[in-house]
Amino acid sequence: MGSRDGGGPAGVRGALRAPSPASRRGGAIPGGSGPLNAPGPLLPGGRVFLTGGSGLVGSHVAEVLRREGHPVRAFHRRGSDVGHLRELGCELLEGALPAGEPALAAATRGCEAVVHAAALIYTDLSWPRVRAVNVEGSANVFRAAAAAGVRRAVFLSSVAAYGDPAPSVDERTPLDGRLHPWERYARSKREGERVISEIAGPAGMAVAVLRPSAIYGERDRLFTPKIASALRFPIHPMLGGGRTPMSAVYAGNVAAAVLAGLRGPLPVGTRAYNVADDYGLSQRELYSGLARELGVPFRPVSLPRVLVQMGASLGVALGMRIPGAEELPLRRAAHLAIHSNPYLSERIREELGWSPAVPSEEALRRTAAWIARIWGAGGNVRFKPVSIPPEPTP
Repeated sequence: MGSRDGGGPAGVRGALRAPSPASRRGGAIPGGSGPLNAPGPLLPGGRVFLTGGSGLVGSHVAEVLRREGHPVRAFHRRGSDVGHLRELGCELLEGALPAGEPALAAATRGCEAVVHAAALIYTDLSWPRVRAVNVEGSANVFRAAAAAGVRRAVFLSSVAAYGDPAPSVDERTPLDGRLHPWERYARSKREGERVISEIAGPAGMAVAVLRPSAIYGERDRLFTPKIASALRFPIHPMLGGGRTPMSAVYAGNVAAAVLAGLRGPLPVGTRAYNVADDYGLSQRELYSGLARELGVPFRPVSLPRVLVQMGASLGVALGMRIPGAEELPLRRAAHLAIHSNPYLSERIREELGWSPAVPSEEALRRTAAWIARIWGAGGNVRFKPVSIPPEPTP
């Protein structure tokens, strides 16, 4: 696992280092559409409007912002678990996307910045429903923020927007990789980036578009709980040996990237940043770290790459999908599992000074502690169900 120095549980300030000399100079960042520090960074004590605050990334963003002294107005769906936000002292505002612009304009009024983390991720809802929330809802948030005078924002996108990855993917890679018809989340993030770019420039907004990879951490209900459940089996298959760096990042370090996006030098318009690698965690390190913290044995069995690829091809032929992540194509999942992380995260380090404060060992300890608290009888992980509004009838 990574051994870089971390900042400890409250080490958010350690997550930001001085931007590179090139990014401190006047003028525009290459690929940007305006001058540096225009409209300017989030000032100390500035209020932030946060969507998706009850989710994995949003809850960590709320922690970071409150720890740094920023008032947070958290927009959440009815039925969401907001206990954590309430404990942090966030102002709670109930609503659902795609909310109308007038309501969102009132919600963003008095805020200096917006962090838009709300989205439908892997869901069996139809494309029109996913698009309504993830694309139209995002557009409404940014139009309302612009009307309210907000000039600084962060949009949580995803590396999924790239589609099938090349061997090396940085932010200059166009968002035109193949997407399958069922990849509604990835498609919505690709379209969401486009519409926000169309809004931000004319409105004079500076928007950091963050593209995280797989995210783990406390309050993760998608990724690590499945691994924790798999650890109860007698053996633990390691795809391709499990020693290559994964496309994974700790939620607390993503939150630090959000803070960097709010404070670092940005041009007017949108600027994309991959957030896909904090400490180069491998599959073996992830499984063994969680097993150690949960007090269960780790019994790895290596599966050769060729066997993994053959299994993925057979699964595709049989129409199989990944449980809980049905939108992720099997061949792409297998490719990412047996090859090194293709997504490069150097731009955010160089331009915004992102330096992840929480090393892998501490991140896994925190994640395992949270899983242990919600672990149910018989080795099952129990979660409070999240209410999804039904699709409107035609």
